[in-house]
Amino acid sequence: MLHYLSKERTITGIDVPYRLAQTMPMLTQQQRIDHIKTLMSTGELAVSIRLFGLLFLLYGTPIGKLCMLTLDDVHTDPTGTAIRLGAQPAPLPDVFVPLLLAHLDELDRRTATNVDTNWLFPGTRAGRPRAPYTILPKLRQIGIEIQGARNTTLRTLVEELDPTSLSRMIGYSAITLDRHGNAATVPWSSYVTDKHPHLRKPHA
Repeated sequence: MLHYLSKERTITGIDVPYRLAQTMPMLTQQQRIDHIKTLMSTGELAVSIRLFGLLFLLYGTPIGKLCMLTLDDVHTDPTGTAIRLGAQPAPLPDVFVPLLLAHLDELDRRTATNVDTNWLFPGTRAGRPRAPYTILPKLRQIGIEIQGARNTTLRTLVEELDPTSLSRMIGYSAITLDRHGNAATVPWSSYVTDKHPHLRKPHA
């Protein structure tokens, strides 16, 4: 909060050291992968929770925002399947598509509440999406630490794609993603030469 107030000049004269890399909760990448494998294979959780958890671990999207996804945010064409989380749909790896289809099939077979809803994750109340507090305990049940998983996911993504392109795909601001890139010691000013070595200037 002090960083925000200082940045917005609500308070002045305070020099607050930035400690994102030191204080940010993190999982290891292997822990993240293990959680993904668990969600892909477990029979202890409903298909909807498994899909929800996978989307969270793939894109780091806030739980509340995932709850607000609609069926219109799912895009399928001959090139593949994508989920609209930002201005540009984020591709869903093929290995996860069967779980998405299983979830959509369950939605089609609903006979109780929210039968005609357009929510991707409908709640028990008519016309309402599923509430985050009904999902978080299910994810924690299998050991997912929410903040650490989110940070690790974003850290991983910014190592693969520049913040501006990534922000259009997953809906985070480029500034937020750039901070994760800095914490991961990814020098995005050299992104082009890192990804395209032939563009590097020759040594004198």
